[in-house]
Amino acid sequence: MNKLEQHLKSAGIINYHQEYLWLKNEAPSSNKLEEWVQQRAAGMPLAYILQSMDFLSLSLYVDPNVLIPRPETEEMVEHAITHIRKEDQVIVDLGTGSGCIALSLKQAFPDKTVIGIDKYAEALNVAKINQKRYPEYPVQWIQGDWLDSIALSDVDVIISNPPYVESSWEHKSIQHEPATAIFSKEDGLYDIQKIIKACQKHQLSIWIEHGYKQTLYTLFNSDWHVEQVLDDQQHPRFIMAKRRF
Repeated sequence: MNKLEQHLKSAGIINYHQEYLWLKNEAPSSNKLEEWVQQRAAGMPLAYILQSMDFLSLSLYVDPNVLIPRPETEEMVEHAITHIRKEDQVIVDLGTGSGCIALSLKQAFPDKTVIGIDKYAEALNVAKINQKRYPEYPVQWIQGDWLDSIALSDVDVIISNPPYVESSWEHKSIQHEPATAIFSKEDGLYDIQKIIKACQKHQLSIWIEHGYKQTLYTLFNSDWHVEQVLDDQQHPRFIMAKRRF
């Protein structure tokens, strides 16, 4: 074991050997490898160092302006793909970040209109980089605050992985990711409530990822059918909601 690999191990990186090999294989020089090892030992996520993260069948560019896509979000997208109907023609991804959800849905439904919305220009710039990687899956990108920039009467499906972590929670695993994509006020429910409130009177379907200790079905009125869906770890992870009439 060389000193760089030992440095990763000493920093508490569980898969230090595999991560060292990944960094070594991607590093253009020994100096860059040493720089990357120092960053990883300091807690920088591997995805940000390599500026790459896979999501379903896509290989995406990521940087600290966007949340690193998670397996739980892949599960939500896969669930949505199996339930989106033929007549659902307009799909909106709220808080699109890297564009992972929007691009995956456009890949699955090339004849539907897919719109990716994000409040932050820096995040949309990352999504547009990924759009250039996959020009065959054209998404409409809009800068806006959740649903303020579109007419909900024209939308059939809303899907979102919004911020849902309670603001006081701290953990080193997320310290390098954008706080605006992670934390939300009111016990982590502020942004989720804002989305649901805007949709209450519209005839559409909604998928929203949430924390496993959060309960979302009580945020909907009786006009809605809400299904709680578990992730692969059998934790409540996202809801599918559809207006009854």
